[in-house]
Amino acid sequence: MSIKNKIVKVSLIITTYERPKNLNRLLEELNTLSETPDEIIVVFRDNDKETEKILNDFSDKKFKKIKISEPGVIKALNKGLKNASCEIVCTIDDDAIPSKDWIKKIKKHFEDPNIGAVGGIDIQPDYNGKKVDKVGRITFYGRIIGNHHLGCAEIQEVDHLKGVNMCYRKNLINEINENLLGLAPPGFELIFGFHVKNKGYKILYDPELIVFHYPGKTYDGRRGEKTKKDYFVYAHNYTYILYKYLKGLRKLLFILYTFIIGDSSSPSIVRIIFKPLLFKYFLTAIYWKYMGIKKYLKDKKFI
Repeated sequence: MSIKNKIVKVSLIITTYERPKNLNRLLEELNTLSETPDEIIVVFRDNDKETEKILNDFSDKKFKKIKISEPGVIKALNKGLKNASCEIVCTIDDDAIPSKDWIKKIKKHFEDPNIGAVGGIDIQPDYNGKKVDKVGRITFYGRIIGNHHLGCAEIQEVDHLKGVNMCYRKNLINEINENLLGLAPPGFELIFGFHVKNKGYKILYDPELIVFHYPGKTYDGRRGEKTKKDYFVYAHNYTYILYKYLKGLRKLLFILYTFIIGDSSSPSIVRIIFKPLLFKYFLTAIYWKYMGIKKYLKDKKFI
């Protein structure tokens, strides 16, 4: 079905918690874009009074302000999806600013009916301009390649996007019902990627689709530093998601890879040989990988 000459409309979902200055900056910048979102949905917590004050200053009819009582990014994102009325839904972090032509470029990509999702680079303050060959991939054996913040030389088809700069056809993605660990659970973007690709659509990464990302403090006051909890949450979520969505030989190879090699955020035997400093997270990672598989089997009622 051709959608050439059809007007593409975009809902932008922003989930936020106790970062009112960042949110205010983003909302003001959205008004300066060459083309603005057709709908802006801000989902915030009912105890976040400072954010509510900021939102009271924005009364444009395209704004939807949604208050929730439950904590967590997934709860907020699902609420935003339920309330989005446009065919394209995009997300951006409250501590980011889109480039002036962000929405215009997004709409141009979705003129192609074969494209199910589009994302781009999030340029961070320490960005040095060095590009990489691969972005947003899941290898055959289940190794995750990110690099969304680094970018590549040209547009490429990918497997997953990054929440700070991602857009989907709403009819291709489902609300996330996986019980992932963490208030901002690592790995949830992979689920959307599987939703889209399993329905036969392409996911594009466009290095010219830019947002400027100024990572703010998290809900617990940190700014990017990893703790032991981050390692077990990552190990559980990624193992659970990949074990659920990979099929056949890929599932088997993933199990071998993750329990024998692992990666720097979820180390196993081979990884700690080359990076001994990760040894203190080894047993934690192994245990929570096991728990991720156990959770999947329990969900399927195999155990």
